[in-house]
Amino acid sequence: MRALKVIGKVFLHIISVLLCIVLFASTLVTMLVTDVKVATNKDNLQKVLSSTLSAPTWQMGPITAAAGAEFDVTSGNLSDVLVEYAYEAIGGSELPFTLDDVKAFVEESTLKDFIAEKSASIISDIYTGEKTTTISSDEIKKLLTENRDLIKKHFDVELTDEDIQTTVTAIEEIPSMKEIQEVGIAAMLTGSNNVSPDSDSDMGVGSANPMADILNTVRTLTSDTVLLICIGACALLVGLLFLCAWNKPYSAMFYSGSTFTLAGLIFLVPTLIAWLASSTWLALFGDIPMVGPVSRIILMLTGGVCGAVTGLGVLLIAGGIVVKVTMRKKKAAKAAVVEEAPAEEIPAVEETPRY
Repeated sequence: MRALKVIGKVFLHIISVLLCIVLFASTLVTMLVTDVKVATNKDNLQKVLSSTLSAPTWQMGPITAAAGAEFDVTSGNLSDVLVEYAYEAIGGSELPFTLDDVKAFVEESTLKDFIAEKSASIISDIYTGEKTTTISSDEIKKLLTENRDLIKKHFDVELTDEDIQTTVTAIEEIPSMKEIQEVGIAAMLTGSNNVSPDSDSDMGVGSANPMADILNTVRTLTSDTVLLICIGACALLVGLLFLCAWNKPYSAMFYSGSTFTLAGLIFLVPTLIAWLASSTWLALFGDIPMVGPVSRIILMLTGGVCGAVTGLGVLLIAGGIVVKVTMRKKKAAKAAVVEEAPAEEIPAVEETPRY
């Protein structure tokens, strides 16, 4: 009988370990899907892109490496590099205004925020498969109107309401602008606008687009349904751990807590190292290209998910310790009561005399 109990305990421990392995994998997938959703959130993307445009170019590493051969990327920010590239592409020194005028205008105007907002919306659309990002006539008109004074200041061009309307009308007549308003920017970039290859638009690539297929696969793997399935699987596995340790709930808390903590630390430790390294090295060596503010924003977003999972694991372990101590105290108290109880007096049995 005792041997059967030992075998039963060993079997339950093996089952618990196997459940922990599956729980570990499910937790990693859940964190990965959640990180992707957090990173592709439109508001978070806008923060990252705004920081990217304002980040010093020497912090951007590979992003400006290609431009480094032609432009000076040792000073200024990334938007300066993009402005310089665009300035040279449309005529450079032949233009009636200088590069410094353009840079100053971009820094002072709302153009940079407009670009960051639209870029974030485009990336979000590409991820979600939506076609919501367009550039409307009203947006162009608003952009020109609210920066009218800066245009006068830096380019010595005074825009009247009639000039703005004429400009907006001219932009509307551009073929690509019409297509943007019809199908959205993201659909044009990914070729998922279902435009026939025989159509007049040179942006149409038909439905057999490898990029569109890849994006559809990514969307499926990181969809809300997959996330809910992963969360449900984690909850079910934790429940099975408690079922295996029905008389010792603290064991299930130790098992599940250790699994969550380990899974969270696998993501959290590299995140913290990168965060601390970037902050420390940037403070000590300001002229060395290291992880810039953009990366720190991404680390902050993804680190929150890892920290939450790690924190859940630590709480379960701490809760298991409390439950174990409480159960042992109750058991000890019961044992003490039994020991202190007076033994029952057994009534003496009168012997029947023998004759």
